[in-house]
This record gives sequence, structure tokens and C-alpha cells, in this order.
Amino acid sequence: MAPKIQVDKILNVSGLIPPQSNFLISKTLEEVQQGAVLEIISREKKTLQFIPRLCRDCSCRILASREVNGLIYYTVIKF
Repeated sequence: MAPKIQVDKILNVSGLIPPQSNFLISKTLEEVQQGAVLEIISREKKTLQFIPRLCRDCSCRILASREVNGLIYYTVIKF
């Protein structure tokens, strides 16, 4: 079994639609410190396409993703 990832902050944007959700994700990633682990929760497909692109363009990496009951969870680390 994989070790549990310690999450520093949870950002639930499941009630928002782009571009509001994308803006909030970008802003939160800018604000968290280097080494912080952020869990992003969303249900919007467009937001889910945005997260990998954002990670490619900035200093963060997706550690894990999963879908549970229609919600998609992305665990991201800023470096």
C-alpha cells in the first residue's frame, strides 16, 4: 500500500465553474509555500483539464488524482 500523503491545504472548488475555479486554484498555488501539498476538489471537466496544464506551466507537480462520487481530487505539491 502506498504511503498516505500529508495534505497541508484543501481547496474545494466543486461549486464553482471556470474561470472562477481556475482563478482561485492559481491564486492559492501562488500563496502556498514551497513544499506545500494542496488537495484540489472539483467536479467541472474544464477545471480538471486546467490543473495539469497549470502544473506544467508553474512550479508544481501532481502527486495523485482520484475520483470519488463524481468529485475529482488532485493532490499537488509546489516546489
